[in-house]
Amino acid sequence: MHLTPLPTAPFVRRAFTLVELLATIAAIGALSSAAIMAYSGHLREAVIETQDRRNAQEIASECQRAAAAGVDVFQDGGLEDAVLNLIDGIVATDGPFRGRAFKVILPTPDTYQGALHYLEKRDAEVYYLPE
Repeated sequence: MHLTPLPTAPFVRRAFTLVELLATIAAIGALSSAAIMAYSGHLREAVIETQDRRNAQEIASECQRAAAAGVDVFQDGGLEDAVLNLIDGIVATDGPFRGRAFKVILPTPDTYQGALHYLEKRDAEVYYLPE
């Protein structure tokens, strides 16, 4: 009696190996970390721009209030001098607001430089430029 071997079915893969799964997860992690870093850099720039615009609005508002009270924030200087005067604080010397200090409080003293891009000096006043 002669026995013939049973036909063997070809090997069929039904799942991924552990190495393939780990490699896929590592690749997804690397791509997502790169995307998060790129987005956070863009977000950081947007936050700084928003902060600069808000500081410019504060400075322009305080300049308008001081000008309405008759205080010369420029004191024969330019726009940056006016901003520095407001950061240091400038006091009205006469009129109904005599003794009142006009001051801008910024998160850090050097943050005014970014705000200068959104300010303009016209005549004896400071204006905020939204664009």
